[in-house]
Amino acid sequence: GIIIKSFSVNDAKPYAPSASTAGGTSTTTTNPKVTSANFVLVPIQLSVSGPYAKVLEFVHQLQIGSRLFFVSSLASSGSTDKNGAPNPKKPTAGRSEQVDASVGGLVYVLLPNGQH
Repeated sequence: GIIIKSFSVNDAKPYAPSASTAGGTSTTTTNPKVTSANFVLVPIQLSVSGPYAKVLEFVHQLQIGSRLFFVSSLASSGSTDKNGAPNPKKPTAGRSEQVDASVGGLVYVLLPNGQH
């Protein structure tokens, strides 16, 4: 599996529909019931460690889970131990390379009755 090494949440931001294109029409279809008063974006950042394939599966599950989540950044590197030395666990048959990954994104939240 993977290990979640850190998790941080920033203040929620009100939803803002995308700006119109040069022709004055929007390319995004939005429901008029979704407004900045009842829909917010919550920026999060987390770091995880584990086999490369498992880290990718974790990110995939974030994107298809029950909560709307947009991955805005993903970076990975070879895993290190708590002292910053390279992780001695090398890939073997059936096990992919150990990596540390940083994932940034937005959790979208529909608020009941427009409550912030």
